[in-house]
Amino acid sequence: MLTNLQVRNFAIIDHAEIGFGPGMTVLTGETGAGKSILVDALGLILGERGGTGLVRTGARRAELSAEFDVGDVPAAARWLEAQALDLDGECHLRRVINEDGRSRAFINGNTVPLQSLKALGELLLDIHGQHFHQSLGRHGVQRDLLDHFGDLGALRTRTETLYRDWQSINTKLDELKAADAERSSRIEFLRFQIGELDALQLTAGEPAALEEERRRLQNSDRLTGGVGSALQDLYDGEPANAQSHLASALQSIGPLTRFDAELAPVVELLRDAEVRVSEAVDELRRF
Repeated sequence: MLTNLQVRNFAIIDHAEIGFGPGMTVLTGETGAGKSILVDALGLILGERGGTGLVRTGARRAELSAEFDVGDVPAAARWLEAQALDLDGECHLRRVINEDGRSRAFINGNTVPLQSLKALGELLLDIHGQHFHQSLGRHGVQRDLLDHFGDLGALRTRTETLYRDWQSINTKLDELKAADAERSSRIEFLRFQIGELDALQLTAGEPAALEEERRRLQNSDRLTGGVGSALQDLYDGEPANAQSHLASALQSIGPLTRFDAELAPVVELLRDAEVRVSEAVDELRRF
């Protein structure tokens, strides 16, 4: 129920405030007294589109507000709660229109889009004129009238509750079906992987050997480069390499053993080193 209407700086109205009580309220007056302006202001508060020329001459903006008792309008109360705009049972709508035609809308002190104001306004009030009956053509209102006429309120409430419960259960069922399908797909994939592993017929230690081979293949360029470099240093390098240096050392020290026998062990070590270098070169070439 509309309980209060305030209009400030709108059209020809400087300031007007009207309180409404239970029962029927009638506004009368001569043509041009402002009755239609009040109805127009109420329409703007309920979310109708505005325009320029609505602000009273000399004012910067028009301010329109209305208060409603939503105790007998549960649909409006639910809407406010769903939008987190409820305020201890209050319902205060406000519209501010600037002289350039731009406007702002408020519900219980919160700024909202004009569409929200219109959505709530449709639940609160109807304005009927010669060619203006905004709710009678809506299917929801037609159902409400039919339910009211047939005294079906309790049955409708129970039907709504059962329908919401069914929707919740159906959603849960869909989630369980999806989870079961995912589980089946996962099991099938794991079975495929197990089959692939079984087909390999791996033996004990084979995974480690495969891993070692993988490391060799991943580093084949480094291995080849390193071995080639070592061969250059040991044998293939020109003009000097480890093999030629050892041979040169043997040629220098070998004849000296005739003069000092203590050099004989050194010569043996150099000959042994020459043999080992030769073996190392052979192994590197095979690698």
